[in-house]
Amino acid sequence: MSKANLKNYRWETVDDVDFFTNGVVCTDISMKDTVKQLCFQHMAIDIDRGNKKVFPNVEEIYIGPEVAIICIPNRMFPNVKHVKSDSKVFKSGKYLIVKSTLRLLNAFGQSEDTPLDGSDFISINEYALDGCKSHEFVNLFPVGTTYENSFTGSGFMEQPFVNGLKAFRTEYGTTILGIDENADTVILPEGKIKFHQLKHTKCVKVSDAKSLYYAARLTPEKLILEPGSSTAEPFDNADDFVEALSGIRSLKTIESHTPKYKTIDGILYNKDMSTLLVCPRGKNGSVTIPEGVTEIKAFAFANSKIEEVSFPDSLKKIEKNAFYECSRLKSVDFGNGIEEIGGVMAFAFCSITKLEIPPQVKTIGDGAFYYCDELKEVKFNEGLQEIGNDAFSKCDLIKNLDFPETLRYIGNCAFHPGILRTEDITVTLKSIPSNFIAAFVKAEKSSGTICINVHVDNASDMFDFVIPEYMSHHGFLTTAAAFDMLPGKKAVEILNEAYIFAISTTSRSITAFKVYKKTKDEKIKKAIQENYLLTALSIIAFMTEDDFMDFLKLVEVKYNKRILNGLLKKGWLPSISYILQNTKETEKEDFALS
Repeated sequence: MSKANLKNYRWETVDDVDFFTNGVVCTDISMKDTVKQLCFQHMAIDIDRGNKKVFPNVEEIYIGPEVAIICIPNRMFPNVKHVKSDSKVFKSGKYLIVKSTLRLLNAFGQSEDTPLDGSDFISINEYALDGCKSHEFVNLFPVGTTYENSFTGSGFMEQPFVNGLKAFRTEYGTTILGIDENADTVILPEGKIKFHQLKHTKCVKVSDAKSLYYAARLTPEKLILEPGSSTAEPFDNADDFVEALSGIRSLKTIESHTPKYKTIDGILYNKDMSTLLVCPRGKNGSVTIPEGVTEIKAFAFANSKIEEVSFPDSLKKIEKNAFYECSRLKSVDFGNGIEEIGGVMAFAFCSITKLEIPPQVKTIGDGAFYYCDELKEVKFNEGLQEIGNDAFSKCDLIKNLDFPETLRYIGNCAFHPGILRTEDITVTLKSIPSNFIAAFVKAEKSSGTICINVHVDNASDMFDFVIPEYMSHHGFLTTAAAFDMLPGKKAVEILNEAYIFAISTTSRSITAFKVYKKTKDEKIKKAIQENYLLTALSIIAFMTEDDFMDFLKLVEVKYNKRILNGLLKKGWLPSISYILQNTKETEKEDFALS
């Protein structure tokens, strides 16, 4: 309180009690030892918690009708047994309680063997129990509110750690007040738990399925599953493990002593080891799944830190999102058993750099390797029949694909680009899978100029096509139909001129130039020559100087300041020199290298 405000305060004496007040607010008191009943009459009683005065003889506090605010240190009145209130704000009873909110402000100094009666309040204010020796509750409201310092200085906090915890139990469950950071293992009780304090723990032991969610809040590195009592909820639902543990990035190992589950290398399986249920999110390094496992559950490895994984030959099924966003996963050995790499998004957002799909795999599921943006090389073996929707979408570092003759279908958007693809992709086909165009081409607007170089080489035919990655809707439908009609003559004609369907004039010019370099088609050459300026500027913007020099051999480029300035910005001096050597002196007087 400022000195200016203190000038308005003075000591007033009423019935052997001295009040330091300005007439409205009282900020300090003193009294004779004979005072047993303290009467509050000022509108606000606001005594700082740092005030160390103690009045052990006061047994009752009376609150007058004008009193609206009371804030007093709980330790100041260790022996108050009753509060009598004529105020509309406060209740009468054993404790000081706000009537409207049922908030406990002061419990006073209850003895160690006297439980606190929670029937009259539903929340406990900061420091309301400071100095109170009681360490038990009766009739406590089950969803009451507590605050960071509600139990500070109380008998509850003086109790020893048991199983790594300071806690009290009521008929509604257990409230955990403190956690021993140095405990090797914290054992969570069965039933409902409320945390007043949360701390990281090394190891948590649980025997109740409900406790899985509570264990997750302690961010342990190790989780131990124990058989529970007859009243504990059994660990029956495997999905509970994934849901409860999915957010614990710190968890590195699980240990099961229950009959329903087994653990090997810290990973949880069902009791007969046929199903892998969950891998701890904090587990790193290499994982070898043991022989006999036939199924990996959904989200089992999602967000984990593993770097390599090897499958047993016994594996038959991978559920959705099983390895979703394993950002450190670089290598996968699929083994010799799995026939379908699924379900949806099984390895999406992983950091796999190289893949070999083994011969027994017939199907790659939807989104299986979606956004694996470090994936550069994929080897497909004969035997593969189907690649699902979005299976390799946004895997922008892939430059070459060689599909097996057995491939029959490629799903929509299976190889659609993301924002990182900067080079053409080359696709070699030994047969014509259905839905090919929809797998690679987008029917939408874009400034992209990337192409798909398609080489078809089967027993009877050989074709080379250059397909723009972004097409008009009409072009998309036309080329898709043409692919399905191969090797028909009309289909070949359409695909040889697919550049005309490119979504932008720039992409159209570049694709036409790439087609000519492959086919030397005179019709396309003529089209390029007629639009040489646009083609030249497009090549300068999106291709290499070697490409531009090839273009100069195809077209007699006349002196043009836009072309020369573009070349100058790129630093392509040989190209500039070539053009100037073939330009009349009178035409190049106004151009100078700077």
